[in-house]
Amino acid sequence: MKMPRPTSPIYQMAYAWMVARGSKRHDKLIRKEKIELFSSISGTVLEIGAGSGINLQYLPSSISYIGLEPNRAMDTYLQGELDTKIFPASWIIHASAERIPLEDASVDAVISTLTLCTIPDPKQALEEIRRILKFGGSFFFIEHVADTQGSFVRHLQH
Repeated sequence: MKMPRPTSPIYQMAYAWMVARGSKRHDKLIRKEKIELFSSISGTVLEIGAGSGINLQYLPSSISYIGLEPNRAMDTYLQGELDTKIFPASWIIHASAERIPLEDASVDAVISTLTLCTIPDPKQALEEIRRILKFGGSFFFIEHVADTQGSFVRHLQH
């Protein structure tokens, strides 16, 4: 099901603020999994839905990092985290995962944590991930499942 992406600046600022605070609590719950999952990442890495930069602490400083984030209100948080890391190269791209503005076979790895549920067309996003990954590249993801149809939690997830 395709979900609309709210574009109101107030909504985006509030969402960025909530993610920046809420990410830290949830991150503590899955810290061990992230350490293990991201330990082998190398080369040029694209993070889908980079958000507040919560995953940067787990990435080796030897990678080139690209943060894909459609919500410009996240920039303050994400750039603040990027400023604490020393990567050979790093930049932020403002675009959706359904239309990634990178060349075919241009990245070694893609990261997505708790992001696919927020993308209006996850199938198209996965096709884009496949397109931009180099042959033999890796897609690292951590996702959760949607709550029961009609529940309040499901409504919040959407």
